[in-house]
Amino acid sequence: MALTGTHALQRVIRWLAIAILVLAVLGGLALVSSLALSGDLDAPLKQSAPTLRSEIFRGRTAASVCPISNARLIDDCANRLQAKAITDRTTSDAFELGVFYTVALTSAMNAKVTGSPTSAEITSRILHRVRALEVKLGLTDEQVCQAAQVHDCTVARDLIRNISP
Repeated sequence: MALTGTHALQRVIRWLAIAILVLAVLGGLALVSSLALSGDLDAPLKQSAPTLRSEIFRGRTAASVCPISNARLIDDCANRLQAKAITDRTTSDAFELGVFYTVALTSAMNAKVTGSPTSAEITSRILHRVRALEVKLGLTDEQVCQAAQVHDCTVARDLIRNISP
């Protein structure tokens, strides 16, 4: 069956249209897949935004590993936790507040029990940091105490008040 010039031209045009359509579809798929695969492997995962309460509690939980026997060790532990959070890119002012509020309570108890001037001085320094973070975040001791889920905020407040900077 011989093709006339018009039929041959129509057939070539049809094949070209199909080829262009296939290339357009494949090109679109390649573009979509390249956009989907161009993510940064080191970028943080998208998560729901944490609240001040959850970050303070996360800090309190992290600080629970700190020793309770010595104010200097308590302070060193809190600083290590904060440094690790910075390195891990998981820190926030509220997390730091949770860590230092918790160690301030522990350190204040230690100072009260031992009567050590060094413990009182370290606790005062920690409390200064706590106060600065509370002001920065617009929070009160009571709010921080509740967020840290301290059993008795009245006792905590009185303990801190006795050593306040």
